[in-house]
Amino acid sequence: MDDILYLVHRIPYPPNKGDKIRSFHILKFLSRHYRVHLGTFIDDESDLQHLEMLKQWATRVKAIRISPVLRKCLSLTGFLTREALSNRYYACPEMQRWVDDTLKQHQISRVLLFSSPMAQFVDGAQVERIAQAGSGIKRVMDFVDVDSQKWFQYAACHRFPMSYVYRREGRLLRQYELAIAQRFDASVFVSENEAELFRGFAGSIASKVLSVPNGVDTQAFDPARAYENPFPDAVKALVFTGAMDYWANIEAVSWFVRQVWPKVSTDNPGARFYIVGSKPTEAVRKLQEVAGVVVTGSVPEIKPYLAHAHACVAPLRIARGIQNKVLEALAMGKTVIATPEAMEGIGGLSGCENLALVTGDPDEMARAVLFAMSSPTVPATEAACRHYVERHFSWQSHLSRLLDILR
Repeated sequence: MDDILYLVHRIPYPPNKGDKIRSFHILKFLSRHYRVHLGTFIDDESDLQHLEMLKQWATRVKAIRISPVLRKCLSLTGFLTREALSNRYYACPEMQRWVDDTLKQHQISRVLLFSSPMAQFVDGAQVERIAQAGSGIKRVMDFVDVDSQKWFQYAACHRFPMSYVYRREGRLLRQYELAIAQRFDASVFVSENEAELFRGFAGSIASKVLSVPNGVDTQAFDPARAYENPFPDAVKALVFTGAMDYWANIEAVSWFVRQVWPKVSTDNPGARFYIVGSKPTEAVRKLQEVAGVVVTGSVPEIKPYLAHAHACVAPLRIARGIQNKVLEALAMGKTVIATPEAMEGIGGLSGCENLALVTGDPDEMARAVLFAMSSPTVPATEAACRHYVERHFSWQSHLSRLLDILR
């Protein structure tokens, strides 16, 4: 069994948010084929308790605790060094020493990076010499999303001075993404749409740009299981799930409550909109002042909320890659009312179109929500939707592509 170095910007456990779901399933998959040397950061103190769990899948673990506040301050030095702020945020001499020592002391044949800022730890002269010496080391960059495009989207939604900061970040990160893609053996994205977008400006290296989509743990997200109902009796719940300190999610629920929910609650006063996710910001908590809106904060499990929801919404207007929240809801056989942006990486839903109502118009979305809330669940349609997810979003089949790339 060969050794692989796997560097991840955030501890890949527990799999309770978008990036951690992907990085965890990759870690678990890699452990079946390699001795994994895992380097990662912990930006939430509550995650410290999970370090021991990582030993199930990694031979060695280097996890460095970082303070988001201090790191944001450090990232500002990027204005002086003319670097992307994201790269400066994760700059860490301690991690660099660990990576260097790992490469010296172990027969590392493969390096997999998760999220572009982690590339800085294997982009130095030492690794270049190893790669050029023909020793067999291979570097694969899992960009996940085209992050630079996300910052350009943020810039378009903000006023100066933040629009300038975000545009600068997009420009510098785009330059860095292209430089990494040029030097590394392969670049991977979470959807074919993201890969195709990157190929559009990758030029001669487009052939090294590939897609490895996300999957769904359909054993965990199984509507046949019994879940205790988290909602009051007789409440018809509309559910949104996601980390509620993430700006795209904050913007999505704020827009939905402002533009869509009044039309829904007027026609269906008994309906309730549940915003389910950790670390809700003050702006999110204030949405509870609107009648019928409930903000749960962190919950032990989102599955009961999905299992007992009457329908789910994904009103994202800024989105990259594949939305796990949509796949998980579909795996539970729930109707999803989503914007085109939220569905972009998932593609056509042949056979279960009735369970994915796609629109970005507030009035149309309100009508779709009201229709879903008033319609009974049809077992045959629920089964068709779940079958679609099982057929097209299997972690095993998708990560087999990654194994081929690494080999």
